[in-house]
Amino acid sequence: MTKAKVKPMKKIVRNYVLSTAKAIINYRDHLVENGFQDDYAMKKAVEYGVNMLNAGLGKTFTPQEATVGFRELVEVCMALADFCNKY
Repeated sequence: MTKAKVKPMKKIVRNYVLSTAKAIINYRDHLVENGFQDDYAMKKAVEYGVNMLNAGLGKTFTPQEATVGFRELVEVCMALADFCNKY
């Protein structure tokens, strides 16, 4: 029998918090696909994302740690955008 690897709680919460950005995009797309105007869909998606973010922030993963993580994501996304811009 193999032993399952269990991620540390901090890593689980970090992944959840940092997935907020993608969740916002996914929810906005879902709303637009269901006939909502883009501005309204984005407003609702951001509200959803803020609620999701608030649910993940706390002692395990602090707002300061989230700030660092989101800034790292920005840098990675900008590098990917620059790469794609070459085509």
